[in-house]
Amino acid sequence: MKLKLKKEDAKKVIEAYYKKHKQFEGCAIFTPSKIISNLSILGKNVPIERDIEDKAVLEVLQEMLKEDGYEVSSINHHNDFELDVLENKQIKNLKVYKGMLIVVDMVNGFVKKGALADTEIEKIVPRQIELIKEAKAKEDLVVFIKDTHEEDSVEHNRFRDEEGNIVKHCVRKTGEELVIDELREFENSKDTLSILKNSTSYMEALEFRMLVMEATNIERVDVVGCCTDICVFNGSMGLANYYDQWNRDVDIRVHTDAIATFLEADRQDYVEASKLLMKQQGIQLVKKRK
Repeated sequence: MKLKLKKEDAKKVIEAYYKKHKQFEGCAIFTPSKIISNLSILGKNVPIERDIEDKAVLEVLQEMLKEDGYEVSSINHHNDFELDVLENKQIKNLKVYKGMLIVVDMVNGFVKKGALADTEIEKIVPRQIELIKEAKAKEDLVVFIKDTHEEDSVEHNRFRDEEGNIVKHCVRKTGEELVIDELREFENSKDTLSILKNSTSYMEALEFRMLVMEATNIERVDVVGCCTDICVFNGSMGLANYYDQWNRDVDIRVHTDAIATFLEADRQDYVEASKLLMKQQGIQLVKKRK
């Protein structure tokens, strides 16, 4: 049975989801039932009524999206929101895609400026551009994952300097959370989504998990980005586990000539260990043939 909401309870549900997890950027489709059913994933304890239609959720969600500056392009016959959240973005039905390229955390805060930035990571950008163009030529789905935090995000506690001080990074509205200029043109092109994450694994971003659930015909996934031993590793391992759990036979390939980590010379043990573990998981480690 679908869960139904009274109008007054709908606002509680949407606020619990939307205000705490502002990650609509990049989501092609949101359904009220998905928002409701995924509240358990978010750890939210919101009262649910079963006797009023989901239309109440749609109305409240539409109002809140407009207040926050999002354009709701249409509501289809399934009462799903199709959100046009980036200018000129064109997303097909997710079921048509056979391939997906994931670009992990190529944002200013890791590449250009900020406490965790390392300009050496720029060396992988040319190869990433090649792979993005190849994906576009095949009309694959391209997904930009963007590390984006609030000032008080818990993840900051996991990164500390030599003196033990918390290192904040990629905080919203600082510019660190934005895709680097070299890749920005691709982020705003068709067949492309941008998804924010608040942890070191893109699989824990609810929007990405919903995307994977919707894109049921994906046969291959390519992964590039940074950092090799943190977000590339954690996300790719989580994605491989997800596909195994649901008996979906999908090839995952991490391109070793298009990934990097900060202070890489000092982190070789971590980098090599992450590659070994990904390989053990069945993730293919590939690079361009010379």
